[in-house]
Amino acid sequence: HLGVDDDVLAEKVAAGLEKAVKLWIEIPNKYNYQIPANTLPTPKATGEGGLHGQYNTGGNFSLKDNEALVVTLRKGTARYLGFQLGSNLYIPFEYGRHTSSLSNSQAVPNSDGSYTYIISLRDPGVANWLDPVGHPTGVMFVRWQGLQRPLEAADAPTVTLVDLKHLAQVLPPGFPALSKEARTQQLSRREMQVRERTPRYRN
Repeated sequence: HLGVDDDVLAEKVAAGLEKAVKLWIEIPNKYNYQIPANTLPTPKATGEGGLHGQYNTGGNFSLKDNEALVVTLRKGTARYLGFQLGSNLYIPFEYGRHTSSLSNSQAVPNSDGSYTYIISLRDPGVANWLDPVGHPTGVMFVRWQGLQRPLEAADAPTVTLVDLKHLAQVLPPGFPALSKEARTQQLSRREMQVRERTPRYRN
């Protein structure tokens, strides 16, 4: 430890941990829960302390068993668009065996290049399902990276809360359905990909 006294080092680590825990408790309350549930504001640049060039937005969801939150995002010039669900401490929901997060390479785009996602407790039987893994509430977080131009107000997400039985009425025309067999294949492929890059999934 380069000559640093163990007690001094322990005090520094404890102070840093206390600061980090406080920060991650405050962030969701400051950003995700300061807006009404089931809404997403216009994306903003991360700013100092974040990834340079990244834009993000976030909110919180609250769903009943028969409800679906339909979110459409414009990718703009971003090379990467990612949508993630997690707990109120920013802990991601299980993602190796569930579609609790989707990147633009994993999601199916609409004909105009936008992406429509469906958050629901039950499998809606369509593409781009964001699975909250049994959690009726949680946080939503969206990232745009590799942008060639800033996002604008016109790039704000559109969010609609619907009864699952009316889901087809709010989805874009021709939105792809997904059978149980296709969903099983999707999840198997996802788990295999996570195993390839995440050691804890290899056992």
